[in-house]
Amino acid sequence: MSTVKELVNLGDYFELIVQEDYTDYKSSISLRKCVHLAQSLFHMADWAFSHERAALESLEGRRFESEKDIYPHLALGSSSFGLIRDIANASKHVNLSGKPSTNIKNVTDLKIETSAFGEGTFGTARYGGINPIAFDGDRVVYLDEHMHEVFQYWLDFTNTISAR
Repeated sequence: MSTVKELVNLGDYFELIVQEDYTDYKSSISLRKCVHLAQSLFHMADWAFSHERAALESLEGRRFESEKDIYPHLALGSSSFGLIRDIANASKHVNLSGKPSTNIKNVTDLKIETSAFGEGTFGTARYGGINPIAFDGDRVVYLDEHMHEVFQYWLDFTNTISAR
């Protein structure tokens, strides 16, 4: 007997794509895993709009005309959402135009830093090893905390939906 997995609803997308990308990203850092996670986190807005629009609008206290309105709204409350949106768009389009949330200009602003020593448990980066970073203008941004924050938002949202 065979088992078929498919993407039917928001929970499926989160479990089969986002959670797997997050687990893969956390297990060993690479540019590929960083880009995949940013893209899957960003596209949760499409799935939420298509499948759970009323719940998302209730949670955020506003109506969304399209899925394109979700990340700019979320970025007003947390820069992590804007950063994830810009990484996802830069990795798809190479260069950003329009109104990015950050000073990221293109995909080359996303990098992997390898070091023998890091800021450890008292800073925002991993202790040495491999750190995903983005150049937001002249500022270096360590991506771990931003990836986690956006992942946690969508995890909490999907848990709320499944508890209904």
